[in-house]
Amino acid sequence: MSTSQDQLTTEQLSQAVLRHMLETGAPNILVVDTNLLASVKLPEGAIVEYPLLLDGYLILVQPDGTLIVFPNATETSLLVDTGMALVPFSRLWNVATPENEWTTLSDVPRVPLHFILSLGTPHQGSADDLELVVGDPLLGLEINPLLPPTDYEFGDELERRYAGDKDDGTPPAGLQIVLKGQLVTAETDAITSIRPADQIEIRFDTASSASSVSEIRIEVSGLPIGAIASHGGLVAQPDGTNTLIFIGSYAEFQALTLSFPTDFSTASRTDIASGPLSGTIEVVSNTGETEALDFP
Repeated sequence: MSTSQDQLTTEQLSQAVLRHMLETGAPNILVVDTNLLASVKLPEGAIVEYPLLLDGYLILVQPDGTLIVFPNATETSLLVDTGMALVPFSRLWNVATPENEWTTLSDVPRVPLHFILSLGTPHQGSADDLELVVGDPLLGLEINPLLPPTDYEFGDELERRYAGDKDDGTPPAGLQIVLKGQLVTAETDAITSIRPADQIEIRFDTASSASSVSEIRIEVSGLPIGAIASHGGLVAQPDGTNTLIFIGSYAEFQALTLSFPTDFSTASRTDIASGPLSGTIEVVSNTGETEALDFP
C-alpha cells in the first residue's frame, strides 16, 4: 500500500516522467495485456473514475498512487470488471482525459461511474432532478378528438411501434431503429443461429443524411450454456445463464450472429423459466444522437 506521500508524488507526475516510467517498468504501474480477452477483472478496490490517455495508452489513476495501464487501446468489445459493474472499454476511452488536456496527473478530473456507464448522464449539479409532468391528457393519443377530421396514414404496425414516430407534436428522431419482424429460429437437432441485423434496421431521415452510426451496443440475457456469439462477449450470470454484451461498429453489428446449442428451445427450458429471450439495442450516431429499443 502506498503512503500519502507516494500519492502526492504520483499526482505531480508529468507526461515526460510518466513516459519514462512506462518505458522502464516502474513498480507502481500495472500493465494489463488484453490480447484475446473478452473481459478483464481489476484488482480488488481498483476504480475507473480517473481515466487518461497518453501515447495511445489508456491509464487508470488509482487512489493509492498506482497506475493501471491498457496498452491495447484499440479493443472495442472488451469489458472491464470493477467488482461492482462491467464497464465497456470503449466508454472508458471516450470519457478519458485527452493527452492535450493534462500536464500532471493532478489535472485529471474525476468521471463518476454512473456517468461512464450511461453516456449522456449529466455530471453532479447544484440541484436535485425534478420529475416533469405533462398536463395535457390528449398527448400521445392516436387521433386528437379536438382536431378537424382528416385522413390518417398509419403505415406498418411494427414500424409505428419501433421507429420512434411520435404523436405528441414532436418530429421523428433523425436516428431510428426499426424492428422489421421477429427474431425467431426453429429448434432442430443441429446448431441454429440468429442474425439480429436481418430484422433490426438502423435508419437516418433525409435531414440527417450526413449522419452515420458511431457505436452499437446490444445486450441479450437468458442465453443457455453452449450459446456462441460471433462478436462481443458472453458474461456468466448467477442463474447459470449467459448474457451477451456487444459493443461495436455498424459493420460488426451486420456480422453479429447468435448460435444456440442443439435441441435448445425457449418454449421448454430446463435451466430457467421458459419464455422468449429479451434483448436491448442502443445506437449512437457520430453527432451524439442516441436511440434505444427493447426487442424479444
